[in-house]
Amino acid sequence: MLRLCCCLVTERAISLCAPIHDAILVEDSSDRIERTTREVRDIMEGASRSLLDGITIRTEAAIFRDRFVDKRGAKMWARMMELMNECQLEPQRSLFDLGAGKPGV
Repeated sequence: MLRLCCCLVTERAISLCAPIHDAILVEDSSDRIERTTREVRDIMEGASRSLLDGITIRTEAAIFRDRFVDKRGAKMWARMMELMNECQLEPQRSLFDLGAGKPGV
């Protein structure tokens, strides 16, 4: 069902960023995102009907107008930003050189 949805979204020229477990991530301009969200939900519900003999699986949507933040990844995000800042200060070094490739870092 998700595969069909991704195909249909792409065919409608909606910017599909990624499938995520049982959802998809799309992007659009802030003035169009509500309309695009409704369209994608319609596509998802239509995909369920076509594959499940008319049964519609309900959908939910969340719109993020800024970077998505998940508390579970906050520590890792902070570390990656720190490493990226170090790379910008020292362009000859890679993330691996800064310890990103070491276990437990």
